[in-house]
Amino acid sequence: MKKWLPAVISLTLTVALILTLNTRIGMIPPAAAFLNPLQGVWQNALISDIPAEAELPLDGVSAPVRVIYNERAVPHIFAENDRDLYFAMGFTMARHRLWQMEFSTMAAAGRISEIVGPAAQDYDSHQRRIGMLWGAERINSYMMQDPKAAEILQAYSEGVNAWIDQLTPATLPLEYKLLDYTPSAWSPEMTAIFYMNMNQTLTSGTSSYQLSTMMSLLGRDVTEILFPDLPPLLEPIITPGTEWPFEGSGREPGDVNFLPEFLSAATATAIGERDPSIGSNNWVVDGSKSASGAPILATDPHLTLSLPAIWYEIQLTAPGISSYGVTLPGVPGVIMGFNDHIAWGNTNTGWKGFDIFEVELNPERTHYYHDGQWKPLTYRLEEIHIRGANTRTDTVYYTHHGPVAYQNHETGYDEDVPLGHAISWIAHQPTNPVEAFYIINRAENLDTFRDGLSLLGGPTQNYAAASVEGNILMQTNGFHPLRYPGQGKYLLNGRNPYNDWNGFIPFEELPYEMNPARGFVSSANQHTTDAAYPHWLGWRFATEARGTIINRTLERLTGITHQDMIDLQLNSDNYRAQRWLDEMLAATRTYLREQQPEMPEAASYLLNRLDGWNRINEAGSMEALVFNTWTREVRHALWKPLTDGYQGDAPTREPDLTITLETLFGRWHPEVYIELTGERPNAPQLLARSYLAAIDTLLIRYGEPGENWAWWQENGSTIDHLLGIEALSMPRLQNDGSSESPNAIREEHGPSWRMVAEMTRPVRAWGVYPGGQTGNPASAGYTAFIDDWQHGRHYELRKFDFWEQAVVHGQSALTLQPNR
Repeated sequence: MKKWLPAVISLTLTVALILTLNTRIGMIPPAAAFLNPLQGVWQNALISDIPAEAELPLDGVSAPVRVIYNERAVPHIFAENDRDLYFAMGFTMARHRLWQMEFSTMAAAGRISEIVGPAAQDYDSHQRRIGMLWGAERINSYMMQDPKAAEILQAYSEGVNAWIDQLTPATLPLEYKLLDYTPSAWSPEMTAIFYMNMNQTLTSGTSSYQLSTMMSLLGRDVTEILFPDLPPLLEPIITPGTEWPFEGSGREPGDVNFLPEFLSAATATAIGERDPSIGSNNWVVDGSKSASGAPILATDPHLTLSLPAIWYEIQLTAPGISSYGVTLPGVPGVIMGFNDHIAWGNTNTGWKGFDIFEVELNPERTHYYHDGQWKPLTYRLEEIHIRGANTRTDTVYYTHHGPVAYQNHETGYDEDVPLGHAISWIAHQPTNPVEAFYIINRAENLDTFRDGLSLLGGPTQNYAAASVEGNILMQTNGFHPLRYPGQGKYLLNGRNPYNDWNGFIPFEELPYEMNPARGFVSSANQHTTDAAYPHWLGWRFATEARGTIINRTLERLTGITHQDMIDLQLNSDNYRAQRWLDEMLAATRTYLREQQPEMPEAASYLLNRLDGWNRINEAGSMEALVFNTWTREVRHALWKPLTDGYQGDAPTREPDLTITLETLFGRWHPEVYIELTGERPNAPQLLARSYLAAIDTLLIRYGEPGENWAWWQENGSTIDHLLGIEALSMPRLQNDGSSESPNAIREEHGPSWRMVAEMTRPVRAWGVYPGGQTGNPASAGYTAFIDDWQHGRHYELRKFDFWEQAVVHGQSALTLQPNR
C-alpha cells in the first residue's frame, strides 16, 4: 500500500491540476486556455492592426469593396452601393473593436451579469429600471420602419457577424479570453442600445433633487438667487440681442413651492447630476477672419476618456457619399467629420431632458394618482440572466410619465434615482439617428445638413457647421419639452397634470444662428441664449469660463490659420485667476498683515509665487495647484453655514464658483447672505483662512513645496480600460488644462476627439484622439495616438476621392469580394 501511495498522490494532484487549469474560478478564466500558446492570450500579440493585402470572399457583398488602410490603421472604404458600404463598415469596425462594441451595449442594456455573474445583477437591474432596454426597443422599432435605416442597420449587423464568423479561439479579442466568454451575434437592436448609452452619458443628469433640498432649507426665492436661471456673467452661445420671431409656451409657472414628502421622511436616495466636465467646445470662423478666406471649424467633445478609445476614425465612400471623420464603435455613419462640401462638430446643450416626478401609489401598488383619479400602472418583466446563478426577474412599473424605477419599499442602486418617483426622459422618445446621419454625411450645403439634424431627437447638442460656400452655422437639435418657466428645475408633483410633458419645441424654434455679423459662432456648453429667447431651456449649464476665453480669442484674432485653431483647443488659461486672483491676493494680504504677520514659511513663499504666476494651468505649475485648491476651500467655507444645521439624508449643493466669488466680494445680492447668516461675508478673513487651509492640505499630501507640487498630480489625464484593469490602462499623464479651460482636461475627463477643418476646395482637416484604432491591448496601436494627443500634434486627415488614389498612399488594401 505504501509503495503505491506516492503514485496515487501524484495522480490525484495531476488530475486536480488539470481540472483547475480548465475550470473558471470566480472571475478568473481557465488558466490552461488563457495561457495556451496556440490559442490563448499570447496569440493576441501576433494580430496585426493592418491586415495583409488580400481578397476575401464574403456572402454579404454584391460587388467588390476596397478597404485601404493608411499608416495609422485608418480604413478608407470604397463601395459601389450603400448596402455594401455599411456591411464593410461593420466588418471593418468589428475587426478592430468587437469586444468594446459588444461590452458597451451589454453594459447599457443591463446584461453584464451574463458575463461576470451575480456581482453585477443590481447594476443590471438599475439599467432596466430606468428604461434603457425599453427605450432601445422603442428606438429600434421606429428605425426599422424606415426602409433605408433598416437596410443600413441590417447590412451593418451582417458585416459585424461576418467578422465574428472569421474568428478562431486564437484570434478572439483578449477580453473575451480574460472573461472566458465568446461574442454573440450583432443585431440592429444593439446599435439602438448604443444610442441609449450616449443619451445616458449626455442627457440623464439632473440637479432637481439637490435644489428641492435647498428650497426646503432656504425657501424658493433665495434658492433662485443662489442658483439662477441666468448667471451673473452670461456669455451665451447665440449672439446676445438676437430677436426671435415666435412666442414661448405662454404657460404660467406651476407648483412653484412643491416639496416632495420624502424630504422630511428621509426615504430617498440621491439623483445623480450630469458631470459638468462632460461637455465640449466647438466654433467656426468665417472667411473674413481667416487667412485663406475660407471658414475654419474646430470641435472637441469632452467625455470620460477610456480604452479602447471612444472614437474610431474612418472614411466612407460610395455613390452619393464621401465622408471622413470619427464614429462610435457600434454605430453606422460618421458622427463628426467632413465631406467635400461641409464640416460639422457638436457640443452638449445641458438642457433639461430628464425630469423626476413624485408619484403616489395605492397600497396594492396597482394604480397611481393623477389628475384627480387612480390610473392603472402598466408593468414590464425584465429577465436578468446571471452567469452561474438562476435568472432574476424584475417587475418594472410604468406610469404615463415613464418608469417608476424604485418603489418606496425597495432599495435604490448607487444613489441614482429617488424612491417612489417616475422618470420622464427624452431618451425614451423614438427617433431615427441612422437616417439623420445618412443625410448629414451626404449633405452638400448647410440647409440639407439642418434637414438631417431635424431628425435627430437625442442626445441634444449644439452643432457647429461650415460649408465650402462660405457659410457658418450654430444649430441646436433634439427633443426639448415645451416647459413653463422653471418646470423640472425642482422635483415635480406627478399628481398634477399641469406638470406633464406636453410636446416639444419645434425644430424651427430651436436656437439657430447663421453667418452672424461678429464673424464666428462658438459653444462651450454654457447658456445657449440670453433672456430674450421665448422658451425656458433649463438652468444648469457650464460656467462662462471656457466660452469667455474662446470668444475673446476669436474676437481678437485676424488672419486665422488652422494652427491658430489648434492652439485655441490647447489653451489652458485659468479664467478664474485672470478675473479674481489679484483681488483675492490683495484681500488675503490685508488680513494676514493685520492678523497673522508671522505666517508659515511655505504659505508666505507660495503667496509670493502666485503674484508672478502667468495664470495658465500648466502641468508642472505649482501655482495652478495652489490656486485651484484654494478656490475649492473658499467655495466650501462661504456656503458651509447654509447647511450646517441640516440633519437629513437628502443631498445639498453649493452655488458655483462665479456666484461664490461675486457674493464674497459683495457684487451678487449681498442682502441674501446677510439674511441667511446675519452678517456680510468677511472676504479678507475667509480668503486668508481658506488659503492657509489649502496650503495645509497640500503640505499633508505632497510634503514641502517642490517638484511634487505640480498641477498634473491632481488634474492630469487618467485613461482607464473599460474593465478598470490597471495593466490595460494608461498611467496619469502630465498634461496642461482644466475643466474650465478650452483644453478641458480633468483627470478621467477630457477632449475625446480634436478636429479642425478648413473649408477650402478641397477641404483640409486635422485631428487626433487619445487611444488608437485597434482595441487590442497587446498591440502598440492600442495607445498609438496618446502622446500626440497629449502634446497637441494633430494628424492630417486625408480623404481620397478614389480607391486607386488611396492605394498610392496606403499601407494595405483589403478587397471584400462577392462569394460566388
